[in-house]
Amino acid sequence: MSGQEAFILPLSDGGKSISIPGNLRGVVFLLVTMSADSVDDSKIIAGPALLEFPFNSNGDLQRQAL
Repeated sequence: MSGQEAFILPLSDGGKSISIPGNLRGVVFLLVTMSADSVDDSKIIAGPALLEFPFNSNGDLQRQAL
């Protein structure tokens, strides 16, 4: 989920991976659900996981030091 919007993406590689969209910015919560078309508490399998995509005032992604 990003802001007020939910991006629903299918798992690939036998449920082991996902392609993260390049347009995500800020703090994003990742949830794994049993539903292919909605986000509902009763269908959550895993999560939430917190992902951070820091960006500058121009909306460009910034690298984070590990």
